[in-house]
Amino acid sequence: MTHALYSHHLSANAAKSLNQMTDDELWTWWLSLDDEWRFFLLRQGLELKLWKNNKRVFDEKYDYQAEFDWLDKSLVFECVKEIVSLTKLNLERNQIQDISALVGLTNLTELYLWGNQIRDILALKSLISLTELDLSYNQIQNILPLANLTELDLLENQIQDISVLAKLTNLNVLNLESNQIQDISSLNNLTDLNIIDLRNNQIQDILFLENLTNLTSLDLGDNKINNISALKNLTNLTWLDIWGNQIQDISALASLTNLTVLGLESNQIQDIAILANLKNLSKIYLTNNPINPADIEKLRQQLPNCDIVF
Repeated sequence: MTHALYSHHLSANAAKSLNQMTDDELWTWWLSLDDEWRFFLLRQGLELKLWKNNKRVFDEKYDYQAEFDWLDKSLVFECVKEIVSLTKLNLERNQIQDISALVGLTNLTELYLWGNQIRDILALKSLISLTELDLSYNQIQNILPLANLTELDLLENQIQDISVLAKLTNLNVLNLESNQIQDISSLNNLTDLNIIDLRNNQIQDILFLENLTNLTSLDLGDNKINNISALKNLTNLTWLDIWGNQIQDISALASLTNLTVLGLESNQIQDIAILANLKNLSKIYLTNNPINPADIEKLRQQLPNCDIVF
């Protein structure tokens, strides 16, 4: 097969699921991978015990990478065929930049790629079975509408536009900490969300969170928020952190009687009287606010089982 025809063959099969490929197509796919990806995939299969009968081929400590003959079909093809069945893949901290090798792994339900050097995630578009995806600590700017996701972690990327998240209505857990996000209106209808982390962004308006009444944990720390009235409806919250904002009025918290942990440090809060009604609180952080120490002592008497950090 000429180089041009070979490249065309790979391109034609790029979007085909591995479990739809013939043996010849699957082997051609394997030949298209570089040694690094062959190593990653065989190692993952070994860790997940996909091929118990081929253990003799591999060293437990994975010392085989340099000396292994990746292209010996008689040696590895049975293992390659098992890669089709991978449902979980963990490739964290591997300095990966190009993830195009993942295109055909359509059985994947869990994928962990945190701590790499990934910019382009278009290759994940075909992985519609994914329910858990961790892309934290990369260099990603765009998000894909993978509608079956229930958990998505995009911590420490370069994301500004999150409008595509409006389509991810199955999300339960969402981490967008340390990005460049200002507009969170697309979260408005994600009513299945239980946990959101929006710490360290550029958010001012949180009105669009008011419908997310299933939330139990919310982190809005280190943003530019001055109005938290939208939080009054989030009565299932047990954990709330809004440190490092520009908040003065905390009266909206009066209805959040299920709170156990509350972070209010580094704001502009003076009046803390409403906190006395939150009897389930076990810890409150109030440092770096212009609060009268006498009011702190009074609150400690009113909430004797609560650790108040001031």
